Amino acid sequence: MMLQDSKDTTIRNAEPCLRTGRKWKACEATKNAQEAAKLNDIVGLTQTNRHGLGFAKETKRWWSNSSSKDRRDLTLREIRQECEDARLQEAVQQSQQGQWTSWEDALQRSLTWEDIWHMAPLRISFLIRAMYDQLPTGANLARWNVAQDVKCALCGESETLQHVLSACKVALGNGRYTWRHNQVLKVVAEVLQFAISKATTKPRERLEPIKWVKAGALPVKADKQVTTNRSILNGANDWQLASDLPNYRAYPQVIRDTNLRPDAVVLSETAKTIVLIELTVPYETNMSESHEYKLAKYEQLVHSLSTAGYSTHLFAVEVGARGLVGSSAFSLVQRLGITGKLGRQYMKRLAEAAEKASGWIWTKRKEPGWKS
Repeated sequence: MMLQDSKDTTIRNAEPCLRTGRKWKACEATKNAQEAAKLNDIVGLTQTNRHGLGFAKETKRWWSNSSSKDRRDLTLREIRQECEDARLQEAVQQSQQGQWTSWEDALQRSLTWEDIWHMAPLRISFLIRAMYDQLPTGANLARWNVAQDVKCALCGESETLQHVLSACKVALGNGRYTWRHNQVLKVVAEVLQFAISKATTKPRERLEPIKWVKAGALPVKADKQVTTNRSILNGANDWQLASDLPNYRAYPQVIRDTNLRPDAVVLSETAKTIVLIELTVPYETNMSESHEYKLAKYEQLVHSLSTAGYSTHLFAVEVGARGLVGSSAFSLVQRLGITGKLGRQYMKRLAEAAEKASGWIWTKRKEPGWKS
């Protein structure tokens, strides 16, 4: 592609012989990618998920008005997208190893070489094999013709990975899932405590009034000093964190008057604002259902607090049992004003807390006694 964009006709007409595979030819892939990029100019800007009309309109690059370097970037992007689509189509056809294609609310977790270097071998083995459901559960051993007993050692039901990590009634009664939940909740409490300390140490911000625009008028450009990581805790200095964990403040009276107990409550009496956080550590395939269930469960509490004069924010946060953080956790961290490297570190700690606890639950899956 760099030779094709040369101003010298001799270099531009040169066709180098590229040694590629039998099923993939660089020249054919480049030609198809360029045609796909040109077709995008005809199709126009399309939206997916909840993106509104005109989303990314200003940042979208088109083939017709791009430079030679931008066209090379567009071509490479189309080639990568084509390979990714082919990989996704193959993964969808794999009912077991391709389960990750149905995890809509789970964010991608990236492992660096430094992370892998500091991990114990058993932890790496559990993490990789759990993601693709290749751990030696009773159901997998029967599928591999290694054993015929598929029963769980604790409750006697069919032992699948989902059953061991999130559906065993005996494990639930022993407090194993509650212990894992509290391990992740400790990290969530640290995130809230950091956001509170950050909000209380800085002077109270004065919220600027909304500048309405008349019909037909152009909007006024915002000042460069406006921060994009505004926290919902800004505007008050008396935030108090209450949680069901040890060594934390008891729930405020306005919460004790109801029958519901969120996992964490952040309250400011001066600002008349309350933040409710409900954490769930479900199996990755049940993230969406858990999120909707928690929102519906605390809908009446939000209504009661709003009636009492409180500005209420409800966050239903999900962290997968195998260490995949849900998009709801990312939204919570962003709304608390924690962005950049620090936000990524907290997201990583949430994932590691759930993954380590699940690894311990897997290791003790055949032991009836439980000591957290």
